[in-house]
Amino acid sequence: MLFRKVSRSKQKTVQEPPKIEWDAERLDSGPTGTGNVADSIPNVTREEFHKKAEQILLATACGDALGKYTEFIPTMDRIQSTFPPQLTSFDQVRARIPAGSPPPYTDDTQMTLLVMADLVDARASGQTVNELCARLATTFATTWLEDPTTPTRAPGNACLTASSRLRERLPIDSTPASWRGGAHNAGGCGAVMRAAPFAIVYADDDAFARIAAAAHSDITHGAPLSNAASAAFAAGIVAGFHGKSVDDMLQAMVDAAEVYHAPTAAMIRRAIEQGRGTCPPTAVFGTSDYETIPDQIRGWAGHEAISGAAFTLARHGADVQRAVVTGVNTPGDSDSLASIAGALSAAAGGIVPEEWLEVEGTREIGALVDKLVGARED
Repeated sequence: MLFRKVSRSKQKTVQEPPKIEWDAERLDSGPTGTGNVADSIPNVTREEFHKKAEQILLATACGDALGKYTEFIPTMDRIQSTFPPQLTSFDQVRARIPAGSPPPYTDDTQMTLLVMADLVDARASGQTVNELCARLATTFATTWLEDPTTPTRAPGNACLTASSRLRERLPIDSTPASWRGGAHNAGGCGAVMRAAPFAIVYADDDAFARIAAAAHSDITHGAPLSNAASAAFAAGIVAGFHGKSVDDMLQAMVDAAEVYHAPTAAMIRRAIEQGRGTCPPTAVFGTSDYETIPDQIRGWAGHEAISGAAFTLARHGADVQRAVVTGVNTPGDSDSLASIAGALSAAAGGIVPEEWLEVEGTREIGALVDKLVGARED
């Protein structure tokens, strides 16, 4: 089923300089390792890697699936009156879920799992950044556009428009002119929200994970802030896999963003400072600390989303539940913000609450991680 737009647009255009002109050598580079990623990280067992990878993807799905119910509610007063005192459980939206069905995720997780599947298959062959981007662009232009569930997942217009443009170019080859479909001023969340798999599949190669995540954003989003946000997300998760502290994860995010877009790095830095403030650790957007939260980190654009997620990581650390609830209960792009925030907290060592694991995609996530790492021994 092909389509170009949805009734509720999530496209974000920004005043941005032209697309980054990538060094050809960087785009033609491949990862340093092609063996089992779980065996390549010092002081991390295969079991530990498997568990963290699974938790990151589960947190992604849970934040996304819960945040979808507040995403288009414009004010905190409306959110609190709709889901008093705040939305924290799928039980609160049970009447909106078809009987017998799991709570559904949106395009955020849908695209994340498509990226994950492609990267898992590509790792063993050592595909370059260009080759990965061509592969993903083809997936978005075919598998994603043709998926009959895609229209129901509220996809953003930037992803739809770019993927339709790429479809007209099929077959897509491994040159930037072929796989880059994003408009230079497209700066929404559609790229950063799906960047976590780069950090999972290439957790043993921080530099490659950052570069590939940043470059892949140009498939659908051409604004440099999108490159920066995607690189920052990947950098934070890689640091988590290596057992770094929350402070080190946050610094890695700032450093990664700085390479591509200094204003995004500055926004992340300010959000971290807000997250480290004196507000109670249980506070969420819209409650006692609402007036101290910069309005621009509600998440509608890529730099806003990664900044909002950095805020929650600074404030809640490895507490996945609080991080997700913070993202869910904000009058912005709540599904993307909760999804990214949950993934970062899981990378810091957090665990998804058992009561959320009814979410759509749990079996698919388990199968993908098993394929990457090898079946876990229980």
